[in-house]
Amino acid sequence: MPYDAGNADHRDVPFLNQPSTRRTALLIDAENISHRHAPQILRIAKSVGSLELRKAYGDFDRIDLQSWRESMRRHDIRPHSDYCYTTEKNSADQALIDDAGSLLGTGRFQAFVIASADSDFTEVVRRIAAAGAAPYGVGGARPSAAYRRALRRYFELPHIPTIKQFRDAVFDYQRRDPTSHNADVPVDNLRSMMFHLNRVSTVARDYGLSDFAALLQSAGFEVSSDRRPAIVRLGVPPPV
Repeated sequence: MPYDAGNADHRDVPFLNQPSTRRTALLIDAENISHRHAPQILRIAKSVGSLELRKAYGDFDRIDLQSWRESMRRHDIRPHSDYCYTTEKNSADQALIDDAGSLLGTGRFQAFVIASADSDFTEVVRRIAAAGAAPYGVGGARPSAAYRRALRRYFELPHIPTIKQFRDAVFDYQRRDPTSHNADVPVDNLRSMMFHLNRVSTVARDYGLSDFAALLQSAGFEVSSDRRPAIVRLGVPPPV
């Protein structure tokens, strides 16, 4: 059963009845978790201990991470911007791993909360535990068994799809249908095809957006709303 911190009262917060003063660092993998989870993540991190550092990692110039900018301002989360100057697939992940190691070395923190379900963080979580600090995780429903075992506790959040997941699903559809490469496609037609593909939600409000055209634009696709019907211009999907 996911821990829904957004709907929890004080009795549901795991450590709130046992207040802890241990100094805690929160490190968020923003490229793999929705900005709409920020309040829940912070509530969980504060339940672990005295939250002294909150930091998020990602290329915040990417259109699908723009919503994280406002969330970071609202919740006083410090950004670590990785602008993908290289072709490193997980450069933001590596920055988080490097920071976790550096922070651990200072001896300042007794607990770390890693906001991600990504198994790439398994080794740094083991290092945290071996050094005597307490590692906690918070994220989606399918972390690897090794990652979950390495953590003191893993808090599963309710599923909220990300813009990145939606964009990847559009690319997956295009790989199945080569006629969509470099094509102008009616927005409503694409929505119907994406719905039947059933890879990810096509409901705009699930992403905090008003309509499907806005969802496509947030994912980086060019939409001509002044045409009737509205058209989305699809390029060639990147290789897998």
